[in-house]
Order: sequence, then structure tokens, then C-alpha cells
Amino acid sequence: MRNIAIIVLSVVLAVAIISGLILYQRHRDTKHSLLISEENLSELNEKVSQLSQENSKLRDQIHKNAKRLKELDSTQGRISELENAIRMKDQIISESEERAQGAQSHIRYLEEQIAKEHDEFEGLHRELFTLKKQKLATESKIGQLKSTREELISDLNKQIENQELTLKEFQERLQEAQSRILYLEEEIAGGQNKIEGLDRKLLALKGEKALAETKIGQLKSTYEELVCDLNKQIENQEVTLKAFEEQISVTLVDRIVFEFAKANITAEGRMILKRVGDVLKKVQGRKIRVVGHSDNIPILPEYQYKFPSNWELSAARAGAVVRYFQKNIGLDPDNLEAVGRSFYDPVASNETLEGRAQNRRVEIIIAPKIE
Repeated sequence: MRNIAIIVLSVVLAVAIISGLILYQRHRDTKHSLLISEENLSELNEKVSQLSQENSKLRDQIHKNAKRLKELDSTQGRISELENAIRMKDQIISESEERAQGAQSHIRYLEEQIAKEHDEFEGLHRELFTLKKQKLATESKIGQLKSTREELISDLNKQIENQELTLKEFQERLQEAQSRILYLEEEIAGGQNKIEGLDRKLLALKGEKALAETKIGQLKSTYEELVCDLNKQIENQEVTLKAFEEQISVTLVDRIVFEFAKANITAEGRMILKRVGDVLKKVQGRKIRVVGHSDNIPILPEYQYKFPSNWELSAARAGAVVRYFQKNIGLDPDNLEAVGRSFYDPVASNETLEGRAQNRRVEIIIAPKIE
């Protein structure tokens, strides 16, 4: 039994040793495989790291390219804006030149009127000179007639003395001579009255000429001052200036003076009306007429409680401008006039957005007073 146990233990020990050797061999094989796998994994990690770096470089390059593309798009948009600005500037310059030509034409017309009045004045002066010559000739004739009268009287006296004429005949001839003298004296008085009348007419013409020159100078000065003060708004086509024979028209688009469907003046509108009012304050002897205009679009229902139609809206806007001139600028209300014309005086077609925008306006007219 003891030998059997030893044999069994020997067998078990042998099996254990063999199993250990087998396991050790497998462990060595596994460790070797693991080392190979770790080396392969390290190589793969290096490749992944390289690929990540290359991917990062590619992303940076893509980002730079996208940024450059954005810059190119922005530059292209800026070029388009500059081209549009140049076209608008050319158009504004063309319109300004046309307005300047219109103003020059009006000035030439006024100069021609002054020249005509000057020619009339020269004609009256020549007529006065002719009348003075006639007066001198008449006075000379009167002197001759007086001399003739004295000669007649002398002759009559001689005839009375020499021929003993009757007193009746002498008186008759004397009365005839006196009547002739009275007639000539009346002619002289009439000529003198005509000369005095021509003198008065000449003075009146001089006064009218001076007044006309003053009005022309004032109108020209007012126009130039408005052009200077509203130059930016004129360039932006927000304000239009026109000069006629004896009046100036300042037209403001509604969007810079009033809010939509309202008659309250905006802050920008007050600034522009202040500039216009300061110029109008210097104008003497003129009527300031403010005319409100609208397009033909009916008033929206939510605003009809205040403005049932475009008549009320246009009149309210004209009244707001007149009230501002009176209270804030100090213009004489006797020279102010507010008029609402609704959409019955259009300057463009109401069939387009652009045309309706032009028709919504406030017009300030500087015109002579009607005496």
C-alpha cells in the first residue's frame, strides 16, 4: 500500500511537472505574442498620431481657405457697393448740374427784366430831356410873344396917338393879346405839370427798380442759403429745391419728417425744419405756404379714428409744420398758410412704389404776398 501511494504521488508529481512545463511554455509563447502585439500597437499609435497631425494640418488649411473665401466674398460685396455708390454719385452730380443750370437760367431771366426796366428808364429820361427842351422853346416863344405884345402895345399907342383910334378898338386888340398870353401861360403850366408828372413817374420807376433788385437779390440769397444748409439732404434725394420767377419751393419727403400714418414731426424732421425756418426768418414781405400731399392708398382702418381720409392726414401734416414754424422758429403767423391737398396733386404715378413715395411729401412755398 505504501508503494502504491508513492507510485501515485510520483505519477501526480510527474503530471504536475509536465503540466507546469506545458503551462510555462504557453506562458512564454503568450508573452512573446504579447510583446509582438505591443510593438504592433506602438507602430499603429505612431501612425494614428501622424494621421492626426496631418488631419489637423488639413483642417487648418480648410479653415484658412474658408476664411480667404469669406474675405473674397466680402471684397466682392464691397466692390459692388462702391460701384453702386459711384453710379448714385454720378446721378446726383448730373441732377445738381441740371438744377444749377435751371438756377442760372432764372438769374439770366431776372437780369433781362432788369435790363428792360433800365431801357424803359432811359426812354423816360430821354422823354424828360425832350420836354425840357420843349419847355425852353416855349419859354423862348413866350419871351418872343411878350416882346411882340410890347411891340403891339407900342404900335397901338402910336396908332392912338398918330391915328386917334377909338378906345374901344384899342381895348379889343388889347384883350385879344391878353387872351393869347393867357393861352400861352396855360400851355406853359400844362407843360410844367407834365414835367412834374414825369419826374414823379421817374422816381416811382427808380423805386420799383430798386425794390425789384432787392427782391431778386433776397430770393437768390435765400435759394443759395437753403442749398448750402440742406446740401446733404439734397444729395440723399430727401429734399428738392426749385426756383421759379418770384418764388422758391422746398419739397421734403414724408419719411424724414413724419412717422407712418402720423402727423407728429420726427426728431430728424425737426432738425431739417429748424434749418429751413432759420432761413425763412430772414425773408421779408413773402407768404410762406405749407402744402401737405399724400399718395392714393386709403387710410388703414386702425388709423381712421384720427384721419378718416388722406385729406385730414395731409392737412394735419401741413398744420404741424406751420405750428412748428410759429412756436419754435418765431415766424409771423400772418405770413403762414397751411394747405392739405390729399392725393390730388401728384408728381409721379401712384401705380408704383417709387411714384407713391414721391407723392408723399410736404412742400414749403416762398411766394410774393397778394396785395
